Amino acid sequence: MIAIFQERVCGMGKECLLQVQNVTKRYGDKIALNNFSMDICPGEIVALIGENGAGKTTLLNIICGYIKPSAGQVQYKGENIIEKPLAIREFGILIEPQFLDYISAEENLRLLSQLVNRKQDTRIEELLKKTELYSSRKKKVKEFSFGMKQRLGLCQCLLTEVGFLILDEPFTGLDPINVEMFMEAIREFKKKGCSIIFSSHRMEHVEMF
Repeated sequence: MIAIFQERVCGMGKECLLQVQNVTKRYGDKIALNNFSMDICPGEIVALIGENGAGKTTLLNIICGYIKPSAGQVQYKGENIIEKPLAIREFGILIEPQFLDYISAEENLRLLSQLVNRKQDTRIEELLKKTELYSSRKKKVKEFSFGMKQRLGLCQCLLTEVGFLILDEPFTGLDPINVEMFMEAIREFKKKGCSIIFSSHRMEHVEMF
């Protein structure tokens, strides 16, 4: 079961940014997500809390359009995510981040910026410093610890200006100092009006907001 903790800002003349409507996901006889609904307005932070296997990652993958629901739908700005997959260009996504292990952290970020047709050397340097990876920027990613890869994943999802952050268990593998660092980066995006949804299995992460 997934519990939702939400900082409500609706009711102030704001329309819903994201609507999850009666979403169910089945894998054969197994139900990974059952008739789940929620909505998010611009500028809101939403936390999904639940044990492993509760369906948090499945839900986030459906929101991103990575997997199709068995029933129900997800709308972003009134458009069906499955029918309009380009909407995810407005998302910053951290779900099981993937890297090219044989090149450096800096090269990974530069390659990503080239894929979106933007040269962002200043932004890359800023993010590497903010996540305390700057001194390791020339190291190959295969030499990184799990926590360092998590921080590099944060750099990836914040590389371009986005309106919606989707973070799956972003604090896993991080020590308290790095958790606070991660939180501070998220708070900065919230100040810019960015909506955020993240999953965790620990209530103290929700309370930090």
